[in-house]
Amino acid sequence: MKVWVLRSSFQDDHYARAHMTEKGVLMGAVQEVSEHMYSGYDDDEIEDFERRWPTSFKEDLNRYTREQLRGFLSEWWECLFDAGANVEYQIYQTHMQP
Repeated sequence: MKVWVLRSSFQDDHYARAHMTEKGVLMGAVQEVSEHMYSGYDDDEIEDFERRWPTSFKEDLNRYTREQLRGFLSEWWECLFDAGANVEYQIYQTHMQP
């Protein structure tokens, strides 16, 4: 069975999440990156950020296409790079054995 994996690393911690679909892994990645970027800020600061960042805090991402989600993710990764964040994300497809 094919699955999609989101691998993330922050400092010395490493995580992996498996999804059945490409859209699922893209939604998970956008959500995880945005949660990382929004963490530690109060509601007023978050409201200000939402004017310039790709997605809103805890936004329902189901309504977007895979292409739109890829675009959001690309923008989020650029934000992380510009912020000098020590975090890394990788998405790949693999197979699970029965």
